[in-house]
Amino acid sequence: MFSLLMNKSPLSRIAEVTGLSFQTIYDKIDFIYRRVMQLQSERDRELEQLSRSRWMVCTDRQDLTINWPSRTRRATIQLAQVATVERSSGFILALHSQFDAQTDAAAYEALMQAAGDLDEPRRAFRTHGRVWTQDDYRSVLAPQDVRRRAAEQLIRDAVAAAEARLNASGEGSEDDADIEVGTDENIGPHEEDMFYECPTIAGEAAIDALIDDFYRSPDEEFPFDPDRTIDADTIFADEPPPRPWRTPSFPQQSDASAEAAPDTGSAAADPEEAADAMDADRQLPARGSMVHIDILQYAHFLYVRRLLGPSIEKITFCVDNDAGLIAACVAASADLFSSRAAECAVVTFRKEATIDEKRAEVAEGKALLDAHCAAMPLFPRLMVADLVFGNDLRRGIAATGAVQEDYLGENDVPYPFVSITEAGKKIRLVAGGLTMDWPRIAKTYRRASLHPVDRVFMLCRRRISGFERGFVSPRRGRRIWNQYAYYDPTQIEKLGQIFRFYYNFMLRGEDKRTPAMRLGLARGQVYMRDVFGDR
Repeated sequence: MFSLLMNKSPLSRIAEVTGLSFQTIYDKIDFIYRRVMQLQSERDRELEQLSRSRWMVCTDRQDLTINWPSRTRRATIQLAQVATVERSSGFILALHSQFDAQTDAAAYEALMQAAGDLDEPRRAFRTHGRVWTQDDYRSVLAPQDVRRRAAEQLIRDAVAAAEARLNASGEGSEDDADIEVGTDENIGPHEEDMFYECPTIAGEAAIDALIDDFYRSPDEEFPFDPDRTIDADTIFADEPPPRPWRTPSFPQQSDASAEAAPDTGSAAADPEEAADAMDADRQLPARGSMVHIDILQYAHFLYVRRLLGPSIEKITFCVDNDAGLIAACVAASADLFSSRAAECAVVTFRKEATIDEKRAEVAEGKALLDAHCAAMPLFPRLMVADLVFGNDLRRGIAATGAVQEDYLGENDVPYPFVSITEAGKKIRLVAGGLTMDWPRIAKTYRRASLHPVDRVFMLCRRRISGFERGFVSPRRGRRIWNQYAYYDPTQIEKLGQIFRFYYNFMLRGEDKRTPAMRLGLARGQVYMRDVFGDR
């Protein structure tokens, strides 16, 4: 059963293969979960004793869908799952789900009622505000219903006003419509030319003016010319090779234009990334409680901080561009950030890029790095990448006249030498060691990545049938139903923890080692007999 669960076998297929009833399967999942949690807790205590002072960890979250338990209310249950993975070994340090099976939502709401929390609209000032209650759910949907009804009424009023104007002016009759509708023969040659050519010419002239204005005197507008290319004369010249970016990344702008420009790169600009986004197409679980996403994120980072122990000399957090994750990361390790022992790198990349676009960008970065390595044959390849990127970044920031710490904390800087998994990678250092030397900054930009945690989520979906993403049916609008998804939210937490142990201690990679072996937490692979055998 353990092997079938970790190899994407649905529960119905497990019942068919093993001949077990569904109740027996659920009982055995509970037994495997308890056994795995016992072994994992022992390894976590050993992790706290691991003599390691420097860490780089990657944190991201994914959303999992639970099928609606009743046909009378066809709204899915969406639960978030937050994971933190050690960058070099791929070891899953923590994996937490947005569900608490031990807390009853109705009893919790009664506790809030007794404490007067339901009268306090600001959740941060409540005595109890950890999980979602039906009162929270109704309070979120009520404004949405008001806005929807207001929008529908606005449309009805606009249609009624338009009909009233047509009736008052006598326009819009069938006779007028017959007169106004003509054929191509009624349009003369001059009118036809004016109809098709004039707007096009004006549009092209406006576009040319914008391009001329944007690229006017590039040496003055930008510290580097984006049209410069690498050739033999450039490689062997005394001057350093040109910057490897294809587009200008360090525009000089006045304070007024900077204040007027909208903040499109902010994590809060995307409403879909807002914490606890709830609408009428989603519902709360019937059993247990759904934890608020901000509580989950803060608790997750506090757990990671405790797990790594007090002997941290330097730690780099790589997080997704999610405002909640960034705030929780900085708050949970505020003492490390204040002492410059921690830094937070916000990593973004082009998830929507096609495979051909990714390969083209990787090939371009490789060609640029090869050219720089030819100019510096005595240096290792990674050192060349750090030197080139660090020097270009330093000169670019100096040309803008900005303070180093402010610029790195406010701008998404593209990294040119990308891998195919993170094409278009950009990094923003929002807190921490922003005043360190340039080789360290360049190394941080090179190593910062979300690929380890993204790979964990990918394997979760590929190896556990209930974690697979469902499809959107056109007939159901945005509602998603997956035939292999679970109906019980507790299975998300149980299967997630089982997978964490399986991935860390039992799943070997191409190097024939498990993540725990790479981290130095285990000397060999854990087998099934070690999990279920007598100890």
